[in-house]
Amino acid sequence: MHFEQPWVLMLLAGVPLLIWWRLRRPSEAALRFYAAEPAASLDRSYRVRLRRLPFWLRVAAVSLLIIALARPQTGGVRTREPGRGIAAVMVLDRSGSMKQGIAYAGQHITRLHLAKQVFQQFVNGNGDALKGRGSDSIGIVAFARTPETVCPLTFSHESFAKLLDGVYPAERAEDRTAIGDAITLAGARLNTPAAREFKSRVIILLTDGQNNAGTRNVWEAARLVSRWGIRVHVIGIVGAAPATNSFFYRMNVQQRFASERDLGQLASMCGGIYRSVQDGDAINSVYAEIDRLEKSEVVRTRFRGGTDQFGAVVLCALTLLAMAMVLSSTWLRRIP
Repeated sequence: MHFEQPWVLMLLAGVPLLIWWRLRRPSEAALRFYAAEPAASLDRSYRVRLRRLPFWLRVAAVSLLIIALARPQTGGVRTREPGRGIAAVMVLDRSGSMKQGIAYAGQHITRLHLAKQVFQQFVNGNGDALKGRGSDSIGIVAFARTPETVCPLTFSHESFAKLLDGVYPAERAEDRTAIGDAITLAGARLNTPAAREFKSRVIILLTDGQNNAGTRNVWEAARLVSRWGIRVHVIGIVGAAPATNSFFYRMNVQQRFASERDLGQLASMCGGIYRSVQDGDAINSVYAEIDRLEKSEVVRTRFRGGTDQFGAVVLCALTLLAMAMVLSSTWLRRIP
């Protein structure tokens, strides 16, 4: 059960004052004796013992009427109202290179597996540096040759684990990296009328590649998203360069330079940060940094679609009042 207007329940604080005032007031029908010892030895009948029952029934009725004014409701769906929290979309690279191994917490796992694991910690918290984003609306976009929405913006973070399990590295036919299109799709998700009600809208991009597919390049996507007022934070995974000064070494350096230049430009144009990392601990640290930068206020929780119990509670209160009136006029009648 929940209350549509819970502030009304503060009136219940006046009920104990009413009881105290009524019980301390001497009865108008009291008889005065010089000595009470003879009367004290008499047995007390049920009528005497229950003489205050009508009063307590009236107290209960008043309390129920106050509860009814608070509009109690049963059932319904718990929702969180947007407007003061943060809306964030995680843009996750799933190209074939994300199958490469990376070190994290003494383990050697794939980059994609690590990205999914750390992202869940970012959303739900890990009891350490990441406190969780329980009051934020979070969405997921995954991309290789083409981007796709894995999860639209939602407060139901419990579903992320299953949704992320369905994100796999791209097969050979789709093994490209469309960063520009992915950022554009994530920006569109954050540019809806509902998303614009949030105080802040953020894209977090995690990739290990260079834009080599799609209809939009990184600069075009950056200009579009910055015009929408969306901030972009970028985490770029860079592998270790070959140890020898060979053709492949020079090609690797050139590709890395171009990729970092584009990603850094993207973050700079959209008011975010760019961090290049080589292991999982560094990724975790960057998420902690983003968590500190993107402060979020608690969003009010409300229930919608419940059954109003106002009438039932009022009926109970009126029943108690009727019982008090009947008892006061019959079996528990007092004279005068």
